[in-house]
Amino acid sequence: MHPSRILAAVTIAVAAPLFASIELPRDNERWTRIDLDDYVIYSAARDNVTRDVAERLQLMRDGLAMMTRLNVHPPQRVIVIVFPNDRSFAPFRDAGMGKKMTHVSALFGGSADTAFILLDADSSGGLNRSVYHELTHCFTRNTAGDLPLWFSEGIAEFYSTFQTYGRDKLRVGTPIPEHLQWLQTRGMIPLTRLFAVDFNSPDYSEEYRAGDFYAESWLLVHYLMLGNAERNKQLGAFMTLLANKEPAAGAVEKAFGIKLAQLENELHRYLNQPTMNVVQYTSSEKHTYAIGDPVPATRDAILLALGEFLAHSAAMQEARSFYDAALKANPNNGDVFAALAELADHDGDTNERDTAIAKAVTLGTTDAKAYVAFGHSLLDHTDRPTRADLDKARATFEKAIALNPRSQYAYAGLGATYFESGEDEKAITAYIHSLALEPRDDVAFNLVALYARNGKRELAENAIEHYITPRGNADLANQARATLLTADLNRAIDLAHDGKADDALAIVHAARDAAKNDTLRARATEVEAQITRSKQIDEINRAIDMANKGHVKDALAVVDAVLPSIADADLQSKTKSLRAQLANAAVKKK
Repeated sequence: MHPSRILAAVTIAVAAPLFASIELPRDNERWTRIDLDDYVIYSAARDNVTRDVAERLQLMRDGLAMMTRLNVHPPQRVIVIVFPNDRSFAPFRDAGMGKKMTHVSALFGGSADTAFILLDADSSGGLNRSVYHELTHCFTRNTAGDLPLWFSEGIAEFYSTFQTYGRDKLRVGTPIPEHLQWLQTRGMIPLTRLFAVDFNSPDYSEEYRAGDFYAESWLLVHYLMLGNAERNKQLGAFMTLLANKEPAAGAVEKAFGIKLAQLENELHRYLNQPTMNVVQYTSSEKHTYAIGDPVPATRDAILLALGEFLAHSAAMQEARSFYDAALKANPNNGDVFAALAELADHDGDTNERDTAIAKAVTLGTTDAKAYVAFGHSLLDHTDRPTRADLDKARATFEKAIALNPRSQYAYAGLGATYFESGEDEKAITAYIHSLALEPRDDVAFNLVALYARNGKRELAENAIEHYITPRGNADLANQARATLLTADLNRAIDLAHDGKADDALAIVHAARDAAKNDTLRARATEVEAQITRSKQIDEINRAIDMANKGHVKDALAVVDAVLPSIADADLQSKTKSLRAQLANAAVKKK
């Protein structure tokens, strides 16, 4: 028995070239294009296949938006590339996977701001499930970032059974017969082995062993989501523990309250039961899609799309020949220069990168990332950007936002221009927008700093707890709190200057108690000494004023009250001299 063709998600990484040069598409090769709001499809398959892919992308996106809490809108349009057969698909599949994997018929991959779905239209496993599986990877990455490989593939298989039927009904979770047959024939692998699988494991890359992995991953996810109501309630806690690097056995015990062996027994029973649950959803409205006919795609656009995929793969340097050919077809394609800039940036060639970015912007690229990079180059070329630099950078980031309103990087750059110019409220607004699109540590830290320097302590604390702490970066959380405490100390100094020394000292003491490092504690001690000395000097001046008005006895009492607390040797010596003068004056007055 052979496993069904496997559908994969890959975090495409750069490695040494493994294969011969990847051939460019032939000059007369027919490629078409369909543009949707969240996707752009390039296809060398038949038009009816291309239209079907487009419709299914829309159907599943809107269906899962109604049925689940998944974030179904990517930060930038997903590039979907449909190959007509395995022969044309294979070189790009192997580049994406980093090795020859003949059993893979579709894949999803890319980076934080660029996503690709590659499909073999002639897959024996069926194109529909390929589309739904890879689209699930896109949605789960949008929603939760990186997931354990077994869960990522298991949930993608779970939703690959997405169906629409009747006028308004949707269904997911239909049992997958080939997975059930595979597991019933070959048996299950231990859960410890399943949980340990990564992209380099034989259980993922070798055809028969991958069949075990995909089938059992699907079964476990199906069981946890639909097969046991109690386990479903505990699933969130289980995934949180795994995300926090808790060993699988410990995570099972803490989240489910059982040993790993017991979970395996439950899964065995589930595999052998006669029926399984499915989820059915009735929509309040029926979605219909008028998918237009595919239009011819220009050669430079096809070469760019294929090159961009390769640039995010193990065959990164193969991308350059595709970009060169695209510029030969259209020397004024600014998007190609934007892509060349990314390639140069990876190679560490800053001169080529900056030249390519400038060329891309001059030619009016539609790549928002190029404008983001150009904006940052304006901010970074000097230690202190001029007002003209800030205005130009701001306009560049605003252009990026117009091209891609879901670019967290564009909003972060816009916030940086306002941060630099001291327009804190506008910076805060831009940073909040960026974080709403995708949390990033550097943006969250800047937001905390802005709240702190504007005296918005509670908002700063909330930002730390909401954006930084959940991401598990303890060092950054400590740095953010140190920034907040430093702002507290600065506020205490301002209060002391306004004559509110007692309020200022209360803030200093709280900051010192909360400080996690010796440097900050030393700073708090220093500020306390400054405020205390200033308070003491105020008292001494008050005593002098009393004496000048003839209230020598009262002045002497003030000096006697403050003198024991004076630690500064010079101030103590001067105060003692003052006391002696007051004492003599008091004797003479008698």
